[in-house]
Amino acid sequence: MDVSAFLKPPFDKPLSFMKLFDKKTQMALTDKINGDFRTYARPVEMFMSEVDREKYPDVKQKYRFEVVQGL
Repeated sequence: MDVSAFLKPPFDKPLSFMKLFDKKTQMALTDKINGDFRTYARPVEMFMSEVDREKYPDVKQKYRFEVVQGL
């Protein structure tokens, strides 16, 4: 199963993308796979953005969400 990692566990499993009723805002839907198993919606820009190096200076990954294989 391929999942996306946001800096540390629990990991997110991407489910789908959707547009809100205004047809401008796109959202990414994800599930926590080893946490509370709730579905979350985030703006696509947040999902695809690079890690904030000021907030997380020691993180090795480039993007907030990256594929993690073999879980």
